[in-house]
Amino acid sequence: MPRLNNRAYTLLAEELKRLVNGPLEEVRREIVLRRLTKFTLQEGPPLTYGEIKATIEDIFPEFSEAVLHKAARANRRSRGKFGLIKTAMIGLTVSAGGLWVLNLPTQ
Repeated sequence: MPRLNNRAYTLLAEELKRLVNGPLEEVRREIVLRRLTKFTLQEGPPLTYGEIKATIEDIFPEFSEAVLHKAARANRRSRGKFGLIKTAMIGLTVSAGGLWVLNLPTQ
């Protein structure tokens, strides 16, 4: 799994595009985009909010905190189908156990 997924990369790239106002700013944008592209190619644990912020903030200190938080949330691993099935099975087991306890005869 890449350290930075496509959805988070897109969010960050759009905010960078919004911040750029001239040709000199374009160079700063390209540097940050290269860093982010390296993370999309690397395998490993997903980047955290702090890692994303450290990657961008040294060049763009005015970068939006809200976008950084959105990108960090978007970059988390999804549970997938297995996680959903696992959660459903646990819920079903707990509810069946609860019904069994409620149906025990009282003494």
